[in-house]
Amino acid sequence: MTSAADSPVTMTSEEVLALTSEEVQENAGAGASDTTQDDNVADLIFLQPEDIKKMKFDDTEEAYDFYMDDGLVKGFDIRKSDIGRDKNKVMIWRDYVCSGEGKRRVKSTERKREARGETIFNCRAKMRVKQDNVDGKWYVHQFDDVHTHETIPREYRHYMKGKRRMSDAVKAAINFRRAAGMKTSQIVNLAVSEAGGYDNLGYTRKDAYNYVDKERKEQISEGDAATALAYLQAKCSADEHFVIELKKDDDDRLINIFWADSIYVADYACFG
Repeated sequence: MTSAADSPVTMTSEEVLALTSEEVQENAGAGASDTTQDDNVADLIFLQPEDIKKMKFDDTEEAYDFYMDDGLVKGFDIRKSDIGRDKNKVMIWRDYVCSGEGKRRVKSTERKREARGETIFNCRAKMRVKQDNVDGKWYVHQFDDVHTHETIPREYRHYMKGKRRMSDAVKAAINFRRAAGMKTSQIVNLAVSEAGGYDNLGYTRKDAYNYVDKERKEQISEGDAATALAYLQAKCSADEHFVIELKKDDDDRLINIFWADSIYVADYACFG
């Protein structure tokens, strides 16, 4: 027997639409772990290149997060670049570069649309990490901190990629309002209004659309898997020799299905 406190909460579309960001955060239970890293990031401004060259990381993702935070305090976005591998195709070094790295293709004089503003400046700033053969950690092998372009002014850095991290509470708010039938544009407009403007939002309109697209694709994928399993279960009911084997990943998501009907099983028994 369940008490009223244990019963699931049902909400109408109107009630969901009326939820504020704070209420969504409370309902999602995600607010407790959603802490800001601004103080830790700010400390990086005191690090000199010589200090960074002495650093080690547990893995390449930790190195990537560090370089992204370094870019935040200095005003440049970053991206993953080249990978070095040994003869067994195992990664042994990894480059992270300023997003201004590279050269823009020569402009066409016949293009119909106006070219976008320059974002690639052949910048040489980068960090390379290599794996230590002894302890397996990743150390900074190369660190170039000189940029060929102006960095992003402080007043615009909240638009930088590293600063635009959608919290679990924000994602929960989007999911709640999508379930209530709101369009993505309406969800973003409401969030902007609640935050008091884009400057306080913490993510861009494109970030929201990318998140919704990702969620939609995952839902479609899960639906396809459920349909396939239902079909195979029906085949099992009709064929006592029908065989199914499933393979799942660490997150319990279906990645492979093997099946064989009675005819295939009989053929294999006879011919191998």
